[in-house]
Amino acid sequence: ERMENLAIFCNTTGLALQNAELVESLMESQARYRTTINGTADAIAGLDGDFCVTIWNRSSERMFGVEARHMLGKSLFPLFPPEEARRLREELARAGFVRDFALKSKHSKTGAETNLSVTCTPIEREVQGKEWSVVVRDLTEQTKLQTQLIKTEKLSVVGQLISGIAHELNNPLAVVVGYAELLGRAEQPPETLKDDLAYIM
Repeated sequence: ERMENLAIFCNTTGLALQNAELVESLMESQARYRTTINGTADAIAGLDGDFCVTIWNRSSERMFGVEARHMLGKSLFPLFPPEEARRLREELARAGFVRDFALKSKHSKTGAETNLSVTCTPIEREVQGKEWSVVVRDLTEQTKLQTQLIKTEKLSVVGQLISGIAHELNNPLAVVVGYAELLGRAEQPPETLKDDLAYIM
């Protein structure tokens, strides 16, 4: 009887130790997961089936100016202007996902306009049902650089055009000026031409 009780005790203790190891492993895994999610430059969010936030990393806080405690359980769509939110909803309804979808937004604290690229993909879970994974990349600086590059290219083209026109005009004008100089150096240029030649020169 004692041996049987001891065996039951040992089995229970063994299960408790295994559970403790599993819990420790799970906590380690969660810590790695949090570190990875919070260490990315892109905003990463997890959404439930109703598009309410379940995960909100630090880059999301910086990008939108809203802390996780204010976002958890709230809808993602109010972060975008109504027209942009409508476009996003329509595309998700049409395609079932979005990839590199261009949207505009405003930082909630500074009011600064941002150009964003949104990727939103569904995750099917057997128990929890449909969830969404969202990755948002801030393209504001990149858009500014592209705009400056386009302006620079336009100015370059205008400069080339002006240079070409100047070259095309310069050749015949050089001939006119050359003939005017030759006429002006003649031993006795006609008096009627002197004023005209000076004007041409």
